Amino acid sequence: MTRRVRFEVRVLGVATAETFRFEEVIPSAEMPRPGALAGPRRSTVPWRRVTAVEAESAAWKVMLEDIDCSRLERDYDVERAALCDAGWKT
Repeated sequence: MTRRVRFEVRVLGVATAETFRFEEVIPSAEMPRPGALAGPRRSTVPWRRVTAVEAESAAWKVMLEDIDCSRLERDYDVERAALCDAGWKT
Protein backbone atom coordinates (compact mmCIF):
# COMPACT_ATOMS: atom_id res chain seq x y z
CA MET A 1 0.00 0.00 0.00
CA THR A 2 1.20 3.52 -0.76
CA ARG A 3 0.41 6.97 0.61
CA ARG A 4 0.47 10.38 -0.98
CA VAL A 5 2.73 12.62 1.10
CA ARG A 6 3.32 16.37 0.89
CA PHE A 7 6.65 17.40 2.42
CA GLU A 8 6.79 21.00 3.62
CA VAL A 9 9.79 23.09 4.66
CA ARG A 10 9.86 26.78 5.60
CA VAL A 11 12.78 28.96 4.56
CA LEU A 12 13.19 31.80 7.04
CA GLY A 13 15.00 35.01 6.18
CA VAL A 14 15.56 38.12 8.25
CA ALA A 15 12.27 39.75 7.25
CA THR A 16 10.65 37.10 5.08
CA ALA A 17 9.53 33.47 5.19
CA GLU A 18 8.34 31.12 2.48
CA THR A 19 6.94 27.58 2.57
CA PHE A 20 7.99 25.05 -0.08
CA ARG A 21 6.15 21.81 -0.87
CA PHE A 22 7.08 18.57 -2.61
CA GLU A 23 4.46 15.85 -3.24
CA GLU A 24 5.41 12.21 -3.57
CA VAL A 25 3.87 8.74 -3.23
CA ILE A 26 5.73 6.50 -0.78
CA PRO A 27 5.14 2.99 0.62
CA SER A 28 3.12 3.02 3.87
CA ALA A 29 5.94 1.20 5.66
CA GLU A 30 8.27 4.15 4.94
CA MET A 31 5.98 6.82 6.42
CA PRO A 32 8.22 9.36 8.25
CA ARG A 33 7.85 9.82 11.99
CA PRO A 34 8.53 12.95 14.06
CA GLY A 35 12.18 13.23 15.01
CA ALA A 36 13.43 11.13 12.08
CA LEU A 37 15.34 12.43 9.07
CA ALA A 38 13.14 12.44 5.98
CA GLY A 39 12.53 14.04 2.64
CA PRO A 40 11.43 13.26 -0.88
CA ARG A 41 13.43 10.57 -2.63
CA ARG A 42 13.08 12.35 -5.99
CA SER A 43 14.63 15.58 -4.70
CA THR A 44 18.31 16.43 -4.47
CA VAL A 45 17.82 18.60 -1.36
CA PRO A 46 19.28 17.01 1.81
CA TRP A 47 16.80 15.43 4.20
CA ARG A 48 15.77 17.34 7.32
CA ARG A 49 14.32 16.36 10.69
CA VAL A 50 10.54 15.77 10.77
CA THR A 51 8.77 18.13 13.18
CA ALA A 52 5.17 16.92 12.64
CA VAL A 53 3.02 14.57 10.58
CA GLU A 54 -0.65 15.42 9.96
CA ALA A 55 -3.38 13.59 8.08
CA GLU A 56 -5.17 15.72 5.49
CA SER A 57 -7.93 14.86 3.03
CA ALA A 58 -5.77 14.49 -0.09
CA ALA A 59 -2.38 13.61 1.38
CA TRP A 60 -0.36 13.28 4.57
CA LYS A 61 1.51 16.46 5.45
CA VAL A 62 5.07 15.94 6.71
CA MET A 63 6.53 19.15 8.12
CA LEU A 64 10.31 19.36 8.10
CA GLU A 65 12.65 21.44 10.23
CA ASP A 66 12.89 25.07 9.09
CA ILE A 67 15.86 26.34 7.09
CA ASP A 68 16.70 29.38 9.19
CA CYS A 69 18.81 31.77 7.12
CA SER A 70 18.51 34.55 9.69
CA ARG A 71 20.69 32.76 12.25
CA LEU A 72 22.82 30.52 10.07
CA GLU A 73 25.52 31.44 7.62
CA ARG A 74 23.17 30.71 4.75
CA ASP A 75 21.89 32.98 2.02
CA TYR A 76 18.09 33.08 1.68
CA ASP A 77 18.18 33.43 -2.12
CA VAL A 78 20.62 30.52 -2.49
CA GLU A 79 18.46 28.21 -0.32
CA ARG A 80 15.32 29.26 -2.21
CA ALA A 81 16.98 28.65 -5.59
CA ALA A 82 18.25 25.23 -4.49
CA LEU A 83 14.73 24.13 -3.50
CA CYS A 84 13.22 25.43 -6.76
CA ASP A 85 15.93 23.69 -8.82
CA ALA A 86 15.22 20.42 -6.97
CA GLY A 87 11.51 20.52 -7.88
CA TRP A 88 10.01 22.05 -4.72
CA LYS A 89 7.06 24.42 -5.26
CA THR A 90 5.80 27.41 -3.27
